Amino acid sequence: MEAVRALGAPAVCDIGCGSGRQLEAALAAGARRGVGIDISGQMVALARARLAPAGGQAEVVAGDALRWDPAERFDLVYALGVFDYERDPRPLLRKLAALSRHQVLATFRRAWALRSPLRKVSYRLKGRPIYLHTRASIHRALCDAGLRNASVRRLTAGLYIVSAETAVRSA
Repeated sequence: MEAVRALGAPAVCDIGCGSGRQLEAALAAGARRGVGIDISGQMVALARARLAPAGGQAEVVAGDALRWDPAERFDLVYALGVFDYERDPRPLLRKLAALSRHQVLATFRRAWALRSPLRKVSYRLKGRPIYLHTRASIHRALCDAGLRNASVRRLTAGLYIVSAETAVRSA
């Protein structure tokens, strides 16, 4: 929410919004508008119920973010927990860049974190593979997606947080 406050009253987009918790927090932090998208109908229903009090300030869309083409662009686009499920992050990073006027934020599961291999095996046994990333592979993917001024920092023992810009900001 630090990024929301830093941008003033941004329009934000939450890719893979799930139940809408982060979108709700972004609105509380000062976002003037929030749009979330999720592929799960069940999560979309939860997010819509959670965000109903926000009225027209919030919108939740059911669908695949890679195929989604909204008419608007957003000041901040973020995808938290989504890249765990992307073997190749570049197509989705390109989509985030295309949707954003300024900034992109994302989390990536760390390849060399102590618990990451156990998590990977656990998810594979459930039939849902996850993908682990290194700092170098994330930087390459960000560059390939056309994002600039990228920062890849350790957020927790198991996650990186990525911040990048889609356009040069004027002073």
